[in-house]
This record gives sequence, C-alpha cells and structure tokens, in this order.
Amino acid sequence: MDAAALSSDLPLYAQIGQRMAGLIDGRVFKAGQKLPSVRDIAAHNGVSIATAVQAFRWLEERHLVTARPRSGYFVTPRSRGPALPAMSRPPRHSVVVDRASRAEARYLAQYNAMDAAVSRMNSLNAYVAQQVTLWNKSSG
Repeated sequence: MDAAALSSDLPLYAQIGQRMAGLIDGRVFKAGQKLPSVRDIAAHNGVSIATAVQAFRWLEERHLVTARPRSGYFVTPRSRGPALPAMSRPPRHSVVVDRASRAEARYLAQYNAMDAAVSRMNSLNAYVAQQVTLWNKSSG
C-alpha cells in the first residue's frame, strides 16, 4: 500500500496499526508468527521508520504484538482465560424465589450467626472455668 491509501483523521501510525490489527484479528498473521520488519512496513506504506515503529508500539499497547529484542515483532498468543466453574454459571432455567423462602433464608442466617456466637461464648466460659480452677489450685 502506498501513502495515498492512508487517508483518515487518525495519525499514520494508528492507521497502519489498525490495518495490521485487522490482519491479526482476521488470522492472516497467526499467534506466535513473526511480523514483517519495521523497515519493510515503512517501505510498504511509504512512511518513515519512526512512523512504523510507532505503529508497532500502538499494537503493543493493545497487547496484539510482542517485541523480541534483535528478533522483531511477533503476534501475541491469545489466552482464552480460565473456564468458569460450573457453580458460577447462571442457572439454565429461571429460579423462582418467593417471599417465604427469602424470610426463611434470613431466619437461617440469623440462627447460624446466633449459633456461632453461642459456641464462642461456651468456649470462653470453659476457658474461664479452667483458669479459675487452676488459680484455685495454685493459691490453696
């Protein structure tokens, strides 16, 4: 392509970067593949080497390419991300929750909180009783 084909409100480096991003998204350039050199891109588009470098930096900022010193630019492999666990996926069918089940859920939450508080209190009482017994034995 020549400079005449590059006509937009965007700077030249962004136009070149967008065009290369389209080639990467279209899988013309595969993940891990080496891209044409900075000099080749500059000559192909009729721009300076500095503009071509800016285009590659534009692609780097978008995590589409990775620079390898003294090797060039390579298409960044795309990670699919971890699969969602089955529990975090929404149910396939609507779940009807009525007011009674909401009230029951609130009651169970309050009951569990009270039960935990009672358990902590019983543990504290047992500890205090043990300390009193030890104190009585040591002082008597």
